[in-house]
Amino acid sequence: MDDVIASISPPQRLSLVYLKAEKRLLLTLFLIFDSRLEDIALKMNEAMIAQIRLAWWRDTLRSKNKPKGEPLIALIDEVQTYFPNDDISNILIAMVDGWEQLIMSDNDMDDAAMLEYAQLRGGKFFKCVASISNSNILVDDYDKLGRIWALSPLFGQETSQGERAKTLALDYIFELELKPLSKKVRALTILAFPAVRYLKNIHNPNKVDDNRLKYGLAYIWHAISGRW
Repeated sequence: MDDVIASISPPQRLSLVYLKAEKRLLLTLFLIFDSRLEDIALKMNEAMIAQIRLAWWRDTLRSKNKPKGEPLIALIDEVQTYFPNDDISNILIAMVDGWEQLIMSDNDMDDAAMLEYAQLRGGKFFKCVASISNSNILVDDYDKLGRIWALSPLFGQETSQGERAKTLALDYIFELELKPLSKKVRALTILAFPAVRYLKNIHNPNKVDDNRLKYGLAYIWHAISGRW
């Protein structure tokens, strides 16, 4: 299991400390699974081979008799014992579908496809963690944060797709109005913070810059207060 958890980046591990043990396990699963899918999508030289690997995961998640010996499958089973009434498998399948859509787009998704990718990859699992953490919060806000998080890897593309990803993510930023969000789901806001900060830099470069010290202080302030 330690080898599986090692695939989570240090900033993502920081986000986990804000959750209680069983909820931390849920977010850990989503992050590790996304990392596995990213490896398949970005490191396979042939799109068809990547699709075959993704199809294996889709079929495995739908199967009642999952193969033994795969640590990630063991983690999936463990999470489902904690959350038997939540359809974890369907959310994981949605993540597979999102990554497959990105693979097959050949860097040329239109806006509708890009929004669907963002919702499948990030919106659904952010919304799930938010609703489990506190049923009284406005989970749609976290759906939007998840979409921003999912879109953020596209920001660096010097293509029309990269520019559209920034525009769509900025629309979500304006809808959120960057209000402080519940401490109970601070794990999710910390995950989205780098993307939000980047978009703020684009939208208002006179107030936000890329100075590392300033960024670090803003990150700490957000972790403490929830303010952006």
